[in-house]
Amino acid sequence: MSATNSGFEKLANLPTTLSSTQCVLFEKELLICGGFLTQECYSYHLKKDRYKKICDYPETIEINGHAVVQVKKSKMETTLLSFGGSHNHTLVMKYQSVWNKSKKVENQWIALTIDIGIPEDDMQHVRASVDRKRSLLFIVHPPNHMKVLSTNSLQLKAKTMLPIDNIVGGSCFVSLSAHAMFFFNRNSGLRITYHQTHSSFEYKKLPICDDLHYALDYSFVFSKGYVVLFGGYRRGDTYSNSIFLYSVHTNEWKRSPFILPTPVHNTFAIINDNKTHIHVMGGYDGTNFTEQHLRIDVASVIGIV
Repeated sequence: MSATNSGFEKLANLPTTLSSTQCVLFEKELLICGGFLTQECYSYHLKKDRYKKICDYPETIEINGHAVVQVKKSKMETTLLSFGGSHNHTLVMKYQSVWNKSKKVENQWIALTIDIGIPEDDMQHVRASVDRKRSLLFIVHPPNHMKVLSTNSLQLKAKTMLPIDNIVGGSCFVSLSAHAMFFFNRNSGLRITYHQTHSSFEYKKLPICDDLHYALDYSFVFSKGYVVLFGGYRRGDTYSNSIFLYSVHTNEWKRSPFILPTPVHNTFAIINDNKTHIHVMGGYDGTNFTEQHLRIDVASVIGIV
């Protein structure tokens, strides 16, 4: 590990260049699942700062703008669902740790007989969130669709058209609670509430700060009352190294004093198991796909002493 002058620590480089990857937290591991032009999946061990290969996506599937979520979890195993992208797929993996020396495991993606979405759906840059208590999967995808599915059967429970312009590129879609979700894309911001009893949706429009107008392809996390956005792409071929924070309590935006080491978009951000650090990995800087894996303290980036 090494420090940067931007407040980030540089961790061990990713095993390959990654852009638009998806990542899931499982115990002390970050499970890194493919990306643009990348079929490989890896486990990153949070304590060891090392990677191990999990498996590859099937050769017949091109990974580009997909989503991966955790639909079931126990101490020994987690069930991952991978779907969407420019070449829509629906795959499942029952993952067991590759770091378990006492047991040989063979993790692989298995195609399901039911697809998420229909052939006419545009599932590139799909975003997803899971409510495991209610066994619900929430997804948003272009042009402005939102759907609610059962994580047990993948049957559609409800759907709506979001009151926004067309979704362009990668969005921010995070869950605040079992009922409330936040969505940001270009000039649109929404707080979305889903009422399961009536299968209905409620929307509240949210402000977008001037510096984020027409911005997309940022990575994001939710922590301590803040939605945090990292980097991104802006109109005019401009890549960003800025970090912006939206307070769900004050409904206001602010810019973090910290920045990414380089301007980049299509990174992935995720919080560690202790909720103390944010990991930011991969991305594209306008010239190269990167292998960078960064870490920053949560309290520092959101300004809590």
